Amino acid sequence: MLAPLSAVLRRLGAIPVPVLILTFFIFLLVIGARTVSQEKLHNVTSPPPVVFDQIICIGDSLTAGLSTEKNLVNALARNYHRTFDVLNRGWAGYNSAWTRITLPQWFPRTGAGHVTPRLVLLWLGSNDAAGALGAVTIPQFKANIKAIIKLLKSPNSPNYSPRAEILLLTATPFDPSVSATFLRTLSRTKLYAEAMKDVGKELALPVVDLYGAIESRAREGVPGGGREVWDKWFTDGLHLSEKGYEVVVEKVGEAIEQHFPELHWNNVAKLLPMTPVDEEDELLRESRNLGYDEEGGAS
Repeated sequence: MLAPLSAVLRRLGAIPVPVLILTFFIFLLVIGARTVSQEKLHNVTSPPPVVFDQIICIGDSLTAGLSTEKNLVNALARNYHRTFDVLNRGWAGYNSAWTRITLPQWFPRTGAGHVTPRLVLLWLGSNDAAGALGAVTIPQFKANIKAIIKLLKSPNSPNYSPRAEILLLTATPFDPSVSATFLRTLSRTKLYAEAMKDVGKELALPVVDLYGAIESRAREGVPGGGREVWDKWFTDGLHLSEKGYEVVVEKVGEAIEQHFPELHWNNVAKLLPMTPVDEEDELLRESRNLGYDEEGGAS
């Protein structure tokens, strides 16, 4: 085995050095050309992946929308179909403190994959105002909201989201007849709604006043400005009904249109082609070029 190898080395030694160098460079050029050709072929046959950026809805049971399927998150998912992934991060019973603690555990981390949060809806205050284990003082509530925002907007945060816009939503009113059941009062809840507005003003962030919007809508048509008719706005006196969420979706849509018009569902482009409608449609033409085996499977 050594003898043939020695013979090869002797033959190579007889070849002039310039010829060996030239042969080596030709070899490198051939390998490089094949690599480039394969990359071009891959780029032609494998289109770039479609990445859906995110709209993240953070809050409590009002955000979760467990009282009706026609809630805020489902409405946004429908309106942003084929444009953004809408994530429901409403945790029933949570207040601002518990949200602040747990958010770093699940919110997308900076540079993690290609997913980018583009809009964050922060809807808290209802449970903070309750006279139960989750009660939080107004100064603490404001501090928690600011801390959550800092987690998203500080370059030093692992959850830094430079492209994410933030929209704050206030707590909503409720039927005062259930105050004892849910351990809260209208007057106290309204203070937390005002506190959210204060934070928005301080940090120059838009705020949707859902407390005022639903209270005003409930008073419409009540003779003599008497007691509000709450039944149709809530399922149990506290959690919003379909009609209540209609107001929420309306006001959130108006706020997005006003403050972030490029992100409104009427202004964002679809990321995947729509269903073909004529013979010239590219998606239809490509589907006719798919390969199948004799049994109809992919070839």
